[in-house]
Amino acid sequence: MTRVIDFRLRPPLHTYLKTAIWEKSGYTKFNRLQGVEPAPSVLAYSADLMFEEMQAAGIEIGVMNGRQCNDFRGEVTNADLAKICNDFPDRFYALAGANPFRGKSNVQEAETFIREYGFKGIAFDPGGYDEPMFSDDPRLFDHYELCIKHDYPAVLTLGPMGGTGVDFGNALQVDRLAARFPELKIVVSHACWPYAIELCGVAARRPNVYLMPDMYHVGLPGEEHYTKAIETVAKNRFVFASAYPSRPLDLAVKGYKALPISAESLDDVLWNTAAKLLKLENNTP
Repeated sequence: MTRVIDFRLRPPLHTYLKTAIWEKSGYTKFNRLQGVEPAPSVLAYSADLMFEEMQAAGIEIGVMNGRQCNDFRGEVTNADLAKICNDFPDRFYALAGANPFRGKSNVQEAETFIREYGFKGIAFDPGGYDEPMFSDDPRLFDHYELCIKHDYPAVLTLGPMGGTGVDFGNALQVDRLAARFPELKIVVSHACWPYAIELCGVAARRPNVYLMPDMYHVGLPGEEHYTKAIETVAKNRFVFASAYPSRPLDLAVKGYKALPISAESLDDVLWNTAAKLLKLENNTP
């Protein structure tokens, strides 16, 4: 069985349950946006069922994104993510949440969780802070410098729901950021959907940009562009994620396995590229 790392998996544990994606209206909205129904584990709010679904889908590792938002998305504390990683070692890894409006101590907090708790990067929600911003806003630069220092990725949530309009998920901001920090590994969660072809163009120009369309890929407009990018402009820079609970795990994995790409490319998308970003010792399937 092909090994799988899910780079955006939000389990029904701790403060995740207080966020919009775990409200019935939230997970129902995002699943049905894709024309699918929520997974049984989501309807039951059951971590045990989620682990069964992970096993059935072949998902060995889930990557959790911390969140420090002031909009509808809410907050997932770094302390809670550390507890989950400790309770389920080698099953979950975490990205520290960040919020530039909380001052220098917020950068120090992220560094503490990277150094002392083994976090694997920083997750950003530019459109969800006290004041919505673009990802190349200078107020985020200290956090990006920290990612470079530890050689871990900056994972940006850029899609249609952040900020005050769809333009807050546009791809041009990623181009500017990648040019400003060429050593920064930038993973774009939601892959700037619906700006699919624009982000593919950015990936063609900027070798430090990684695509992760997650729930906005298979079955939605733009699928062809993202799929073609896997073996062309984003070769070895494309990462699988389900965005669970916003998409069922088995459906997410099966969707990628059905894409018209080579077995080698599928291994890269489902495991190899993510393993390298996480700096896992055993990074080949």
